[in-house]
Amino acid sequence: MCIETKELQGHFANIDSDGSGSIDFEEFSRLLLSLGLSRVDDIARLAFAAMDKNGDSKIDFEEFCAWWRNRKNQ
Repeated sequence: MCIETKELQGHFANIDSDGSGSIDFEEFSRLLLSLGLSRVDDIARLAFAAMDKNGDSKIDFEEFCAWWRNRKNQ
């Protein structure tokens, strides 16, 4: 496992506040609010949906990694 993956696991675990192994919209919303977004709106829902590739209303670690790596390559 590369260092980047270990770091991502740490970030993912911090967002996954209930330890379920996935990030739901409430956890994602809290993350956005902690980053200074004044409210969570349709843009946040669109961002969440874009990360949730399998459409199960949760972001799992694989989806989180794919988003992170894609973001870095843009």
